[in-house]
Amino acid sequence: VTASIYSKKHVVVPSSFDDNYRATLEKIITENQIDYYLPLIDLEIKNAYQSEYLTTKLVANNSYFCNAAIKKDCYHTWAADLNIQTPARLKLNKLKNGDTVVLKKNGGFGSKDTKIVKYQAVNKYNQNEITAYKHIDGDEYTIDCYPLNGRAITTIRKRVEVKNGVCIKAKITQNEQLTDTAQKLVDHFHLNHPFCFQVINQNSEYYLIDLNPRLGG
Repeated sequence: VTASIYSKKHVVVPSSFDDNYRATLEKIITENQIDYYLPLIDLEIKNAYQSEYLTTKLVANNSYFCNAAIKKDCYHTWAADLNIQTPARLKLNKLKNGDTVVLKKNGGFGSKDTKIVKYQAVNKYNQNEITAYKHIDGDEYTIDCYPLNGRAITTIRKRVEVKNGVCIKAKITQNEQLTDTAQKLVDHFHLNHPFCFQVINQNSEYYLIDLNPRLGG
C-alpha cells in the first residue's frame, strides 16, 4: 500500500478471512497504543463490530448501515421507501439468449466483484453466491459523503476513464439531486462518518448500484 511510504511505522496483518486476523489486530492496536481504527474495506468494518475491543477504537458508521451496504441484494427493500431507484433483480431461470446482466455478490469489493456478462456466461459463476440485476447503461458517478452536524456534504465524481474496473480519470461535478440522495441516506441510517455510493444515470434517472460504509478507494 503506497500510504505505508508516508507512515512512521506499518505492519502486515493476515487476511481479514484468517482466523487470527482479529486477535492480531487487537494486539497491534494495544502494543502501539493506537487511538483510532479506520478500516478501508467493508467486511473489515463488519468484522470490527464483532469485537468489543475493536468497537471502542472504530471510526465508522453504525453496524446497521454497514450490514445494509454489504447486503447488495437487499438494497431495494429500503431504497424504495426513500424514493431511490435500484436496478431490477432478475431470476436466473428467466433469462434469455442474448440478455446482458450484471452479476454481484454480497460483500463484494467494488468493480472487482461485479461482472457484466451475456446470458451464456452466467453458468461460469457460482449461482449460490451471485445475484443478477438488469444492466443499466449510462454515465457512472461516485459520491463521497461527509456528514457534518446532520448535513450531507458531498464530492461528486463522474467516471471519465476506467482501467481494469478502477476509475483512473474523473470529472468533479455538482448535482443537487445526488446530494439530496446523500442526505436521505444520512437521515435514514443516522450517519455521522464518511461513506460513499455509486449511481448510474440513464435517461436522466439515477440508479443506486453500490453503497459503501467508507470513503471510495
